[in-house]
Amino acid sequence: MVLSASNVGFILYYSAGIGYQIDGSESLKQLVLAAADTLVSLYNPNVGCIETNPAGGAFGSPFPVAVDTLMTLDLLFIAANLTGN
Repeated sequence: MVLSASNVGFILYYSAGIGYQIDGSESLKQLVLAAADTLVSLYNPNVGCIETNPAGGAFGSPFPVAVDTLMTLDLLFIAANLTGN
């Protein structure tokens, strides 16, 4: 599996995100926040979505979006609760 910016939330929520919720580890918290920063950097307020593959332009789209990106929202919610942002 190739780790890209858009699937970092999916991968890290189920490891670092849930791990942080269980034990409150500071290192996991920092990992969650860093992953959330990556996802936020892909958000386009004009489109209202997180871009799936900013480097590729999959399927000829200038702003590719995949339904799988919805699975990253849990990680963003954890980060929002931690930062109030």
